[in-house]
Amino acid sequence: IEEPVAAGIAFLEEKKGSDLGNEILVFDWGGGTLDIALVERRGDEWILNHDHLEGDLELGGEDIDDSMMAVAEDRLLQNGHSAVTDAYDRDYSQIYRRVVETKKLLSKKGSHSFNHATGNCQFSFACSREEFESVIIKQTTQAMQCVVRWKERAGEKGQSIRNVLLVGGTSQIPVVSRYLKDLG
Repeated sequence: IEEPVAAGIAFLEEKKGSDLGNEILVFDWGGGTLDIALVERRGDEWILNHDHLEGDLELGGEDIDDSMMAVAEDRLLQNGHSAVTDAYDRDYSQIYRRVVETKKLLSKKGSHSFNHATGNCQFSFACSREEFESVIIKQTTQAMQCVVRWKERAGEKGQSIRNVLLVGGTSQIPVVSRYLKDLG
């Protein structure tokens, strides 16, 4: 079973008895990929409409993590530290982990900061949601371009979608749902 279908079925099972219509658009943006799929009811069964698939196999939350880490590394350099680009470096892994945590927290709150201190590296990092959204504009624009392509291929069907299921951690970033609403 395809991942978008599994997500759609799990959601529908949870909402049994609700009038959700006969179609659900599944917007599945996780750590590694973006999948956009139409799941349709045919009788008592929900199936993936293979004519209405879109996505990007190279666009995931890890790309957003990397963009945020690039900002952290720029700030390290601005503060007179050397870049911590070696993934095996202890400072790098600790800062990377905290940057990913910051990304997740910025989906729930307006700003977040952390301090990192080791013998070699004293570093403070602060980021607002607005700044975060500007850092990830490339990725969110790419994702919305996929939605536009999906809508173009879906034609009239795209206009009748009443429900969009957001799946995956990256889809929980508030700017994503705002952009999806803007696209109708």
